[in-house]
Amino acid sequence: MAAHNAYNFDHPDAFDFGLLRVTLQRLKEGKKVEVPIYNFVTHSRETRTKMTYGANVIIFEGILTFYNAEVLKMCDMKVFVDTDADVRLARRLKRDISQRGRDLEGVLKQYSTMVKPSFYYYIAPSMVHADIIVPRGGDNEVAIELIVQHVRTRLQLRGFKLRQKLAHSYIGQPLPDSLFLLPDTPQTRGLHTFIRNKNTHRDEFIFYS
Repeated sequence: MAAHNAYNFDHPDAFDFGLLRVTLQRLKEGKKVEVPIYNFVTHSRETRTKMTYGANVIIFEGILTFYNAEVLKMCDMKVFVDTDADVRLARRLKRDISQRGRDLEGVLKQYSTMVKPSFYYYIAPSMVHADIIVPRGGDNEVAIELIVQHVRTRLQLRGFKLRQKLAHSYIGQPLPDSLFLLPDTPQTRGLHTFIRNKNTHRDEFIFYS
């Protein structure tokens, strides 16, 4: 059914919210998770997974992010990115035809019978849960800057020290603006332990680096 555009991927029933809640909780706890990989060409999950690690800031995005009440409670900051309906359709046509091998007729049929109704029935109403509504999507640089500043403020309130720029120079030459010195803490020393261990797995080495 999925291969013939007969399955509604924009409906809440298409999402594994149980797995989503467990995965997000582990990421918030700083643990690594195995995230399933969905193949949009074959319309199915692959057997392989993608390893992802928790972090101080986790950005979770999706069309039904605000639908599940338990997932909603996990969000410290809720942002709804809105844009014009014509822009949404144009982006979908470009993506599904060029990247997912769909044909024009099939994409338009799926959009008119499933995507558009689901947006107005499930997604648009969830906008009331948003702390910030961003019109014009990624082109709204003012809104994005406000979000970045808010995240930085929240991190500082939680006791995280943001990186400080080096004030001294090396061999009499100014250091580049992109170079920063992290404070020497038990956390950074622990990270160095993993990075310097020849037995550290490649994915973990990249993550800790």
